[in-house]
Amino acid sequence: IVSSIFFIGSIIYALTATHLWTSSSLITVVADATIDSAKQSMGSLRNIPGIQLSGGLKDGPERQDIAMAVLKSRDFLKHLLKFESVLPNLMAAQGYDPLTQEIEYDPEIYSKDNGWVIQKPSYHKALRKYKDIVFVNNNSITGLQSISVTHVSPIFAHEFLSLIIREINVLERNRDLLEAETTLTYLYEELDKTQWVDVRISINQLIESQMKRKMLARVKTNYIIEPLDSPFIPEERSFPQRTKIVIALTAVGFIFAFFANLIGYYAFKRFNLFKPIN
Repeated sequence: IVSSIFFIGSIIYALTATHLWTSSSLITVVADATIDSAKQSMGSLRNIPGIQLSGGLKDGPERQDIAMAVLKSRDFLKHLLKFESVLPNLMAAQGYDPLTQEIEYDPEIYSKDNGWVIQKPSYHKALRKYKDIVFVNNNSITGLQSISVTHVSPIFAHEFLSLIIREINVLERNRDLLEAETTLTYLYEELDKTQWVDVRISINQLIESQMKRKMLARVKTNYIIEPLDSPFIPEERSFPQRTKIVIALTAVGFIFAFFANLIGYYAFKRFNLFKPIN
């Protein structure tokens, strides 16, 4: 009886559960070739007596770690929330109409015509939802990573993942351009101060590396994250997987009933609860 109840309940749950769709992309983090050459030039400058460089390049996290840290950061989510419909689709979406390809919103939270019915959610609440639908998987063998977005709408899952990858590249490109400009200003100042030939050669090498960095930042679309497998619109839902749900819950019900019956039988037998009726 218990197994049958679990079986029927699992069917009802599998048929009524909200459909979720997952779009994913296999990515690689682009190496910054200009950093190594710049570090070598900076090292040669430090070896020259009388030269002290307060600025320059320091060892730090790998670009892969930086990219993933940016993806999970609050500042990056704040940036994403500036785009129209991102916040409503994160916080108020409750269904998807495959015929019209439109997202259905919870009428108690958000309305397409009137906007937010309740107070607009803060980015702190949006961050929790963001972390629930955006996943990063690492392959320790190949060193590659995949980013996936799960949502009630397959179209939004694809568009949001594409937006994440694009904006990480845009932000990191702008950040490196600003850093390169600052570094070049500093190097030009140092170049004007010294007349030593060796020092001027090393500074010119640093200037060249920073100019290459600016060039790559301006011409390379996938500046830090390069999709090896572009985001796609999923055709099959990722949840619920009805067959697995029914089998798993039915098995749980059978195991629960079996052990409950077994424990109950030996408990009654131990305390002599089964007594013959005269």
